[in-house]
Formats: sequence, C-alpha cells, structure tokens
Amino acid sequence: MKRAQIKDYVFRPGEYIVGAEATGSHACYLLYGSMREGEERDFSPGEGHEEILCVIEGTAAARSTDNQEFVLEKGHWIFLEGMESVVMTARSPFLVYVIAGGHTPGGHSHHHSDHSEQSDSSDHSDQHHA
Repeated sequence: MKRAQIKDYVFRPGEYIVGAEATGSHACYLLYGSMREGEERDFSPGEGHEEILCVIEGTAAARSTDNQEFVLEKGHWIFLEGMESVVMTARSPFLVYVIAGGHTPGGHSHHHSDHSEQSDSSDHSDQHHA
C-alpha cells in the first residue's frame, strides 16, 4: 500500500495526476483537476487507454467527438475509450473533476515522446488536452 497527497503530483496548472511515477504501476492512474468559469479543455484518453471522467463540483457544458452536446453536473460521469474525446467548458465559478483511467486489454502502448509535460517515468501523457 502507498499513501500520499494528490497536491504533490502536479501535471499542469489546475491538474494533478497519480500514475506510474507515484504508484510504480502502469495499470491505472487518477487525475484530479479544476477549471474556472469559461475555461475550456479537451479530454481524450488516447490510444490504448480508457477513462471515466466524473464531475465532483460545479457544472460544465460538453461536446463529444460526434457533436453531441450535453451538460455535466455534480455526480455526472462519462466513459471515453481510445481516441474518443469531449470538450468541456466550465459553466460554474469553479469546476472540479476526477478522471480514473487504465489500459484497454491488449491495447497498452506508451509514446513517451508525446509527453510534453511529463517525464518518461510517468504513466499518463499530455493527450488529455489539445
């Protein structure tokens, strides 16, 4: 068992990730993020990964790869596989979300050259945000 505080694992401003660097495992990762009203982010697990994104606090407008538009509120979640993506725009003063992710069976691949803000020892790439 390992324990730590998520604030010790900064991924980028407003996001923290617990992945292989923290756990020693490439099987799963957890991302905690926050956005201010009007801020927009593109989320996509990337090839060989799948994720559950859950809004913990606040409201967001969202648009999927196939142009479905919907609202995500506290407790709402979406499941994304591979190259599926969703663009979220914070519609409340402060939005908090978590992403739990892992590898698809037989689909695990890491392209560490794509990690613009992470070291090669990290389990998660910069694919979340365009």
